[in-house]
Amino acid sequence: MANYPDFLQALNELRFQNDLSQRELVRRDTTGKLTRSTVGAVLRGERSATLAMVVAYVRACGVSELAVNAWESAWERLAYPHMLHQHYLRWLGMKRRECAERMRLEEARYGRPAGRWWARELRRCPSDREGPGSVGTGPRR
Repeated sequence: MANYPDFLQALNELRFQNDLSQRELVRRDTTGKLTRSTVGAVLRGERSATLAMVVAYVRACGVSELAVNAWESAWERLAYPHMLHQHYLRWLGMKRRECAERMRLEEARYGRPAGRWWARELRRCPSDREGPGSVGTGPRR
């Protein structure tokens, strides 16, 4: 597994190897962390896989505890950074919308953008050049 899509593909293959439907997988889960909608959304790439979900998923597939540890390591290496990046992109979009709304209100208030205020607001708006550097570096346990 080299990236997050490979990780999701490997999860799906694990289910197929054990000849389990999503419904059967959810039925086997003893933690209550798995629902059919969650499993389906994660496998389609529509939601990020949490560590608790991955552990419940692989245990429901009947793998050994040693294999569960390997899946946890794979999650930390591939899925956690993906999840952080997705959160960063949502935050960036929210901040940009807030910035655009402030500028729109200022323009509506004065009929035109206020020069120095406008330049200052543009500097405050997050850009693509900023990376998710302020985001944590490792998963919380």
